[in-house]
Amino acid sequence: MNDELTRLKALSLLQAADISSLLELVLVLGAAVRQSHPDLPDLARQFLTLRRKSVQTALESCETTHPAVAARLQELIDNSCANYPFGYDLD
Repeated sequence: MNDELTRLKALSLLQAADISSLLELVLVLGAAVRQSHPDLPDLARQFLTLRRKSVQTALESCETTHPAVAARLQELIDNSCANYPFGYDLD
C-alpha cells in the first residue's frame, strides 16, 4: 500500500510539472503572438476558467455515484491548491 501511495505521489508530481510547463509555454507563445495580435485573450485567465470547469465536471460526475468521495475531493482541492488556487469567481 505504501509503495502504491509513493507511486501515485510521483505520478502526481510529474503531472503537475507537465501542466505547469505547458502553461508557461502557452504564456510565452501568447506573449509573442500578442505583439502582432494585441486583442489576444488573457491566456492565464482562460486556463484557470477551463481548469475550473474541468474539475467541476469531474466532481459532479463523481458526486452522482460517490457523494462522500466527491465531498472529500472538494475539501482536499480547497485546502491544497497553492499554485493557482482553485476559485469559483472566474467566468
